Amino acid sequence: MGKIIKFRALALLILAGRVYDMYTTSMYTPALDKELNPVVKFLGAGWTFMIALQLLLSLLIIACLYYYMFRFKPQPPEQPGLSRKELISYMMYGDIHSFSGILWRLPRSKGFLIASTGYVASGILIGISYIVGTSTLMLIYSPAYRSWYALGIPGIFYMLIVLLAAYFYYQFFNAYYRQYQQDVRH
Repeated sequence: MGKIIKFRALALLILAGRVYDMYTTSMYTPALDKELNPVVKFLGAGWTFMIALQLLLSLLIIACLYYYMFRFKPQPPEQPGLSRKELISYMMYGDIHSFSGILWRLPRSKGFLIASTGYVASGILIGISYIVGTSTLMLIYSPAYRSWYALGIPGIFYMLIVLLAAYFYYQFFNAYYRQYQQDVRH
C-alpha cells in the first residue's frame, strides 16, 4: 500500500472512529449526564464544545501523522553497535546516555516529538474510539454488559490507553532500530 493511501486510510479511521464514539455517546447519554470523558465530567462541557474539541484534536493528530509519514527524516548515528536503548536516547536527546529521561523529559527534537505523536496518538485514537464506541453500544443494548461495566470497565479503558501507548511507542522505536541496524550494515 502506498504511503498516500495508507495516510488517507488512517486519517479516515481516525475521523470515522471519533464520529462513531460521539454518535454512540449521543445515543446513550444525549444530555452527557452519564459521560465519563474528563472534559465533560469535570469541566461541564456540552456537545458544541465536545464536537469542536474532538475535531480539533483529530485534525491535530492527523497533521502529526502526516508529518511522521511524509516529512520526518531522522538522522541516525553513524556509530555501529548501539543498543535499542542507546538509539532511543540518541533519537530523543541527541546523545546515547540519556535514556532514563524518557519518562519525564520531552524530546529535544521537535520533529521527533511531532512524528512520535503522530504515530502513537493516531494508533491510540483509532483503537480507543472503536472500543469505547462499541462499549457504549453494549451499554445501550446489553443488561449483562451494564452490570460488568459498573464493576470497573471505565478504569480498564484508561489502562488500555496506557497499554496502547506502550505498544505503539515500542513499534515506533523498533522500526527505527531495525532501520538503524540495516543502515549500519551497509
